[in-house]
Amino acid sequence: KNLDCVFIASPNETHVKYLKHFLKYKTYIFCEKPPCTSIKESRYLMKLDTKFKKKIYFNFNYNQSSLKTILKKLILKNQNGKPIFTSISFSHGIAFNSKKYSKWRLKQKNIFDNILGNLGIHYLELLISLFGKIKKMNFVSENHSNRKSFDTGIINLSFKKKMHAVIYLSYAASFDQSIKIHLTNSLIELRNKKLFFYFPRDSFDKSGKYCYPKIKLIKNFSKGLHIESLDSSLKFFLDKVYYRRMINQLHFNNALYLSKILNEKNNKIKFLNNEK
Repeated sequence: KNLDCVFIASPNETHVKYLKHFLKYKTYIFCEKPPCTSIKESRYLMKLDTKFKKKIYFNFNYNQSSLKTILKKLILKNQNGKPIFTSISFSHGIAFNSKKYSKWRLKQKNIFDNILGNLGIHYLELLISLFGKIKKMNFVSENHSNRKSFDTGIINLSFKKKMHAVIYLSYAASFDQSIKIHLTNSLIELRNKKLFFYFPRDSFDKSGKYCYPKIKLIKNFSKGLHIESLDSSLKFFLDKVYYRRMINQLHFNNALYLSKILNEKNNKIKFLNNEK
């Protein structure tokens, strides 16, 4: 009861239960995503007093990452042009590994348990931080490993100002963790833990044909993106606790917004099984 802060890393459907319990002690709360798993819980969190909201931090993989900070700077720089299209890919073959394929991946009670919500929410958070609220979103799910639940998902998105994105997620393919952001005068690419920048658009080879622009290595994430981001999130949160400072409510609002739109889509997922 006298703790300075609490960390909630329990199953998704218990997050609000624990939040309700610890809010009465007026402590700082670090809660792993998602904030909630139902529209009813979403409404409860929305109605919370601001004094509580400013002491709750919902964590996502890229919330405090230097990757997000760098991408924002590159996107906002006028000479780089306007963002047009973003593609995100994350995959590995765990669906074919019976020893490592955890049982919870098969349950899939709701969207927050399956690959679209459980994994996809991290990339959705990154995209809304970069491009604002989502205008349109639809899901496609597929099964490639002959399991009872789908192992692959695609999220198609559109934002304001003619920006579109696609997120490809799979537990049934070779490892890949990559991001490409196409702008009208440049290209940003994350691959193999390295962030590259291509500039300018009008680059030509010796024969006068368009070619890849000059490439620049922006950063090497040698520790790994998730580890670096978690380190940053923990430091961010514990600094707020130590100095008794309020957390910017934008973090709370963005997390709740993501939970809301995923809850609304929960019963509208199109499941496509490739097997005849």
